[in-house]
Amino acid sequence: MRYYDAWFENDILFIQTEFCERGTLADLAQTTHEFTEQELLNILAQVARGLRHFHSLNLVHLDIKPENIYIASNGLYKIGDFGLVCRADAREVSEVRFLIHTPFI
Repeated sequence: MRYYDAWFENDILFIQTEFCERGTLADLAQTTHEFTEQELLNILAQVARGLRHFHSLNLVHLDIKPENIYIASNGLYKIGDFGLVCRADAREVSEVRFLIHTPFI
């Protein structure tokens, strides 16, 4: 999910990201939509590519779940919510950081 800007206002962090108007994978799963095997394989492949990108940057996303997989208008599935991203070599949970400057899919 593309990051554009972030700022603090009245001690609140605002993060401007790409708008994925089709919602999340969790939203889609709660509708009457029935996934085909091909759709599920496509979703899994796209998420795996995103995770491979994270890992190539020595990062780990600690909160992969349907609510954090967003659907763009072009049908691409994108990983979002980087609140629980840490370096792969972090030794303690206290090293978890919010890394908004890294470009992700």
